[in-house]
Amino acid sequence: MNDHDGLYVAVTPAGAISFRYNYSTNGRQETITFGRYGTGSITLSEAREQLGEAKKMIAAGKSPAREKARDKARVKDAETSGAWAEKWLRGYQMADSTRDIGCVMIDSCLIKIIAEAVVPLCLILRSQALAQRQAEVASELAQCG
Repeated sequence: MNDHDGLYVAVTPAGAISFRYNYSTNGRQETITFGRYGTGSITLSEAREQLGEAKKMIAAGKSPAREKARDKARVKDAETSGAWAEKWLRGYQMADSTRDIGCVMIDSCLIKIIAEAVVPLCLILRSQALAQRQAEVASELAQCG
């Protein structure tokens, strides 16, 4: 069933309804699926908004379907903060005792607090104070112990 501006819905044999758009970029036919229609999914007006954004990308010579796939890959590749912290502790040059303290802090505090929330690595790397704060905490813990 067609809407306007090329937006249409596709219905699977199982009855799932998806908003889609066919376009051509760089001489290649492509299709982008904006999402499913229904409870907890996108509405027709949201699909129309996404169509407008997709058309802007096409006009700029970009493929909306490829950009969507790249965004999904970025999310998939994002490390959990606990995994990042453990990798950082293994790779950063420090005394074994300092590393042990860091591991204890991760195991007892960090992982429980954030419950492995996904945090993109680029946001963690922006924190210039991380290395300095780790050394301060290790020093404070050493004084307590």
